[in-house]
Amino acid sequence: MDAQRISRMERRGSWLLWIGVLTGPAAWSMQVLINYNLEEIVCGPAAQGSRDIWGIGVETWILAVDAVLAASTLVAALVSLHCLRSTRADASTGGRAHWMALVGVMSSVLFLIVIVSGFAPPFFLEVCEATP
Repeated sequence: MDAQRISRMERRGSWLLWIGVLTGPAAWSMQVLINYNLEEIVCGPAAQGSRDIWGIGVETWILAVDAVLAASTLVAALVSLHCLRSTRADASTGGRAHWMALVGVMSSVLFLIVIVSGFAPPFFLEVCEATP
């Protein structure tokens, strides 16, 4: 193999490894920030009792955000699993690629569990409910 082709393969593989490692934490952070701000928009004094954003209920928006972020984290887990399987016998990077793929799988699964747990509150809690 020529050096240019190997360099392209390493860049592509490194990009996929970073996607696997960072997507889960980034998706969870986005879930927390977006869902909190959606509820602040509809519960603030300017909302005047309306619990809709562009004619769609805030619960629906929250579930849609959770579904998109859970799907992206699941894709990251599958990408990391693919990288893990393809790097088992590869010792050219000193084990870095294998280790990053393993961390990507574990991180994605952990954050997928956390993101999926965010589906429950819209079903059990009332939006804009005052705490005693």
